[in-house]
Amino acid sequence: MQAIGRGAVYLIRSIGATASMLFLFGVSISLVLLVGGSVSGADVDAGKVIRSIRSGLNGVWKVGFETVHQVELSSDRDLSVLLELDTVDGEGVGVRYRSADWKADLRATETVTLPIYAKHGRAQRPIVVRVLHAQTGELMETRSLTDVERGVVLPAEQPWVVGIGTSGMKLDSAVLRSAKGILGDYTVTELDQSQWLPESAAAWDGVDLLVFSSSNRDLLEGLRDSQASGVRDWVRGGGRCLLTLGANAEAWFQHPSLGEMVPGKWLEVALQCNPGPLESFLNSEIPLQPFDSAILELNDAGLDLLGQKADRGRYPLLAKWAFGLGKVRLIATEIDSQSLLRWESQPAFIKWILNDQWEGRGANAKSMVGAEDLSLQLNSTLDQFANLRMGNLTQISVLLGLMLAVLGPIDFFLVAKRWKRPRWTWLTLIGTSVGCCLLLSVMQQRWKPSSPQLNAVELLDIDARTGVVTAKTYAHLYGGSRGVFSVEARANPKGLLHDQLRGDSKVPPSIVVDWMGQPGKSLGGFDSTVATDRIMPSYEIVKKASVQGLVPSSIQWLGLPEAGTKSLMATEEMPMPKDWQFGNLSSIPGAVDLLNGSIVNPLPCELRNGVLLYRGRFYSLPLRMRTGEGVSLSVSTIPKDFARRLQKRINVDGKDEGTPWDRNETNDPKRLLEMLAFHRNAGGFGYTGMIHRYLAKLDLSELLRTERAILFAELPESQVEWIPVRTSKQNELNQPERLGAELEGTRTAMIRIVIPVEQPAGSKRDAAADDE
Repeated sequence: MQAIGRGAVYLIRSIGATASMLFLFGVSISLVLLVGGSVSGADVDAGKVIRSIRSGLNGVWKVGFETVHQVELSSDRDLSVLLELDTVDGEGVGVRYRSADWKADLRATETVTLPIYAKHGRAQRPIVVRVLHAQTGELMETRSLTDVERGVVLPAEQPWVVGIGTSGMKLDSAVLRSAKGILGDYTVTELDQSQWLPESAAAWDGVDLLVFSSSNRDLLEGLRDSQASGVRDWVRGGGRCLLTLGANAEAWFQHPSLGEMVPGKWLEVALQCNPGPLESFLNSEIPLQPFDSAILELNDAGLDLLGQKADRGRYPLLAKWAFGLGKVRLIATEIDSQSLLRWESQPAFIKWILNDQWEGRGANAKSMVGAEDLSLQLNSTLDQFANLRMGNLTQISVLLGLMLAVLGPIDFFLVAKRWKRPRWTWLTLIGTSVGCCLLLSVMQQRWKPSSPQLNAVELLDIDARTGVVTAKTYAHLYGGSRGVFSVEARANPKGLLHDQLRGDSKVPPSIVVDWMGQPGKSLGGFDSTVATDRIMPSYEIVKKASVQGLVPSSIQWLGLPEAGTKSLMATEEMPMPKDWQFGNLSSIPGAVDLLNGSIVNPLPCELRNGVLLYRGRFYSLPLRMRTGEGVSLSVSTIPKDFARRLQKRINVDGKDEGTPWDRNETNDPKRLLEMLAFHRNAGGFGYTGMIHRYLAKLDLSELLRTERAILFAELPESQVEWIPVRTSKQNELNQPERLGAELEGTRTAMIRIVIPVEQPAGSKRDAAADDE
């Protein structure tokens, strides 16, 4: 027992000595690491740099649209940092956004706010902002957005109204509860501080209607030029704006960018204007107090209502006009003035303002709940590749039945019963399995091409008044055999976006590329619960490369599985060459829905199968309109109904018959582009049975109610050249398979040229004529 006791004591002492040695060794290693870390990391260790993050517009943003994140940075010493953002795309695959513009030079004790932009494909997936050292590229900090920093996330189809003015604009006074029971039939966000307004038009991407009031003079005077330009560019690119100008209208015109949105000039402010015309317009029996109005001289606008000043003088009170591809409606008084806010008919006034601003409001709203978006049919059309066949349930059932027949009845009656060789069934089992594998391999090779392919549709818009050319392209890339790709989109040297039009032949213009999603719960939809990121690698989207980079925008390390596809999109904007003149058009006195004058094609390419649209009617143009050729129009030229053309209606035996829209039709991209471009004019949901909200900016039907004509035609060449490169992360310089113009697939390009129409002297448009 004593020996055992001494052994126990010795063991305890040995353990204690060993523990002491391990403790001393650990302390030594820690000191070495601490000293080494302080020496090697002294240049990048600056503690936490991110102080706060604000997402969207006052904490609200929409899935599937460009979203701004205002990142507030500070450091206790001078430091240069770069930001990156990690999120997921529409398929749930991880994507990292990078841009050379997301660089901040921090100074000690100073705070810098840096806006970064990204699209998010899921509402509840993590969003992570990364801080890198600008010189070394070493990761300094990662910040996952909290629920407060993430804000409120809206579905892609949810209508979104943003009000800019004072707090409490009461724009939600006409909200009705939706069938979903969560959100109203539209969502309102109010901004009453200038610092909440973004500096880029991209941040307004998901907004359906922007309501701007001049009541908040401090906000207008505090706007930076970049913020004013962002509002202008968004409306010019297809946005809708309700402009309410009253006592502080002068502050609006102090910004040249905002002043461009008004086709005229500000004259004065009229005090205590007569509310009678507005009361009568809304059939309201509730009296409205006199209000202050901005008196504007409008040169190119449709007048809905004339107001009356205190001295009984007339002025434009309600008007609307086109600005670029967008539409502006004017109310010559501030919507958040005390007179309108206290008016008991104010909800009815708001309802009139929001009427027809997006699809689904009105009598058909309930029937449209759960309807599929037109973008789903676009994706289905682009996903049809030549020589690519997809197996269906019938084919799988036949193959499985054949295999079971060989292993079952054939083995039993032929091998076991007739040949008396039951042990041979082991050989037939192996042979059948190998044969099925060979059959599947042959089917794979014949049905699934190994070479990449790409289908794309393009819509090129030219606004002759503002001189801006905008291109939007939607594509599906088929990867063939699995691999990792880098993807760029450049202007086609044979197209209208070529670098020669920019006066710079050294650097070809590059187009901004991004992923494309779709609403709904299907695979790739924003509401899908499929966790694709568990099997697919993350990739990167470079919005703008560094000065040493070859292209401003690209997609890097995009992984595609065997016979897999990826939805992509590209956008570009450029100034229109000054020598492009499209002729002169004017409406005919006494018949303001008819055109007079001439239309000319100044483009360096021919226009095919073109039509000239104006106020819901169309004039047929030559099948091929070559460069320099023109067409004259006069009162004897009778237009036809454009809605009938879109619906392909004909008269058969005295009966008017149309061609129903086939929601499963995916073989005619031109027909689909025509519907995307003028869905409302075709009857909208009533004709297609689908809503058009996610890509609603493509629809220019509203411009056909303004003083604009639209030349709509096909282009002989695609304007965007997609360049996918099969690459690998192990060898970035190894690009053995550079594709581009050789890519197989379909390309469809259409063009819309928006041309102003001069109105007869002294003519005045009214609401009924504009809303026909």
